[in-house]
Amino acid sequence: MKAALSFSAGKDSCAVLMLMRDHWDRLTVYWSNPGAPLPATLALVEKVRAMVPNFVEVRSDVLSDIEQNGWPSDLVPHSMTKMGRESEGTDGIIVRDRFECCFRNLMDPVYQRIAADGHTTLFRGQRNDEALQNRHIQNGHVDANGITHVLPIAEWTAEQVHQYLQNVAPELIHPIYEHASSSLDCACCTAYWGEGHTRYLISHELEAAQNRLRVINE
Repeated sequence: MKAALSFSAGKDSCAVLMLMRDHWDRLTVYWSNPGAPLPATLALVEKVRAMVPNFVEVRSDVLSDIEQNGWPSDLVPHSMTKMGRESEGTDGIIVRDRFECCFRNLMDPVYQRIAADGHTTLFRGQRNDEALQNRHIQNGHVDANGITHVLPIAEWTAEQVHQYLQNVAPELIHPIYEHASSSLDCACCTAYWGEGHTRYLISHELEAAQNRLRVINE
C-alpha cells in the first residue's frame, strides 16, 4: 500500500493527520496550495511540514485562473458568466460558481498529483454530516484510478473534531474558527457567503476583506 493524506489545514484534515500520527513514516501528506493562502494557513502548514517526514506542496495559480475564468460566487447571473459576457458583448467582472473554482484550483490538482505519484490509498477528512461533500465517495470507495478513499472521521461531528484537536493538538486549530464555521482556502475567495469568512478577514486581513466585499458588491 502506498498511502497519501490530503491536507487542507482545515479542522477535519488536521484531525485525520493526528489520528494517523503513528503511521506518518508510511504516509505522504499533500497540501493543495491555491496560490493565495491566508497567512495563518501558511503558518499552520509550516508547522505540519516540520512535523511529518513526507510532505508535498501542490501549487496552483488561482489569481490567474480568476482573471481568465471569473470570480467564484454563490449567485451566478448567466449574463455575468464568461460565456454570457462574450455572447452579449458586455463589460464587467466575470463570475462562476464556487465549485468550479475550487475544483480547478484545489481539488483536482492535488488529486491528479496523488494519482500520478502512484498512491493506492487516500486518507481524507470528509464527514457525513457536512452539508458540502462528495457524496459519490464514501469510506472504502475505490475510484477509477484504483485509489481507495479512507474517511477516518466520517461518523464524527464538527464538535467532536474541535474537541479532539483541542485535546491532542490545539496548535493546529486554525484561528479562522473563532469567527467562521469553515476554513478558507483562498484569501481572495468571494464565495461561501454564509460561513463567516468576512468576519475573520475584517479582524485579521482587512485588505482581503475589502477586496472580497468590493467584488461581491459589484
